[in-house]
Amino acid sequence: MRKLIDNQFEDKETPFFGVLPIDQVRFDIRSRDEVTKILLGLQDLYNNEHIRKSIFSVLEEMIPSKTSLNRGRTGMPLWTIFVLGTLRLSCN
Repeated sequence: MRKLIDNQFEDKETPFFGVLPIDQVRFDIRSRDEVTKILLGLQDLYNNEHIRKSIFSVLEEMIPSKTSLNRGRTGMPLWTIFVLGTLRLSCN
């Protein structure tokens, strides 16, 4: 069972167990680390609703046909897989 993203926030103003929503995460823009720049780009993609919907539609198409969305244990959300895959490919 795969979800697009784990919507654990009921209210965007109050974080859940100390976790900030994606749009509230702050990065050091002076950092020379490549991961910071990649995460800033991914944050911008996530905050743009039109782009986010198109990314999610592509991710939904990539789910294997035999995978049930209603049964089984929950796997890693597709957004998390997308972020980790992007970081892996970008950072060698």
